[in-house]
Amino acid sequence: MTAMKTAPHHLTLLAVLFIALAALPLAASAQMVSAQATLADGKEAFREGRYAEAARAFEQAAEADKDNAEAYYLLARVYYETPLRDEKKADKALERALEIEPENVQFLVARLEQLKRESWNFFTEKVREVQRRQLAAQILKLDPANAYGHEELGVGYIRDFWRYRNAIMLPGLKFSQRSMKADISESALAMYRPELDFESDLAPDGGASPGDTRPRQ
Repeated sequence: MTAMKTAPHHLTLLAVLFIALAALPLAASAQMVSAQATLADGKEAFREGRYAEAARAFEQAAEADKDNAEAYYLLARVYYETPLRDEKKADKALERALEIEPENVQFLVARLEQLKRESWNFFTEKVREVQRRQLAAQILKLDPANAYGHEELGVGYIRDFWRYRNAIMLPGLKFSQRSMKADISESALAMYRPELDFESDLAPDGGASPGDTRPRQ
């Protein structure tokens, strides 16, 4: 009699467990749909200049789907490219996006742009310079035609040339961030840039230019 009473009880538990397990994918799917809808709202707010609303939407999308790399990437852009600028939040969001998709070229280019921000600390700038060169090489390995990667390496080669020239001509010259930026003149960059028409390559039909901050659909 005890065995007969226990069997139905076990079957009930198994049925409940089975139903719960079956419901998990549905719940996860619903969360992803919700995250995508919120993400779309955030993109629209971003395009219309409602940056605070966009930030909230991207944060909600990331919370609903913690593996949504695009939500973190767009959140990083809001905190880096708009009046809500907060470099720490932007860095943290982009780092999370890259943890999820480490070989996403768009995210890597965004990181490259972040590393270009000015620093009056000589050693910080030297570290960033090395990081940018390594990152540019990584980007070009994934996308050999990437204009941003080529530009960074080209600027680095020009910078190295002027350092070498000045070291020979003016051995006592002490380099500083300000003097190095003065050395890399627009005329020097123009020698490299004609082969990479960024505006025409990246915006063939009136599309986004390299400085366009509007999120894409």
